Amino acid sequence: MFLSFGIYVYHGNTVLNSLLLAVALAVAAIPESLNPIITIVLSMETEKLSKENAIVKELKIYRSF
Repeated sequence: MFLSFGIYVYHGNTVLNSLLLAVALAVAAIPESLNPIITIVLSMETEKLSKENAIVKELKIYRSF
């Protein structure tokens, strides 16, 4: 975002147009990278839980009513 902003200002565009372009590029990039980011974070947290033996392999249901 900052790189694109700096390049556009350097090439003579106005600061407002450069800022709008940089924000638009940042917003457009979020949906493309959201799925891999969520997958990586979930796998990292699952690994932490497995090291603590906190993953339940059998879910036993108890009825209290």
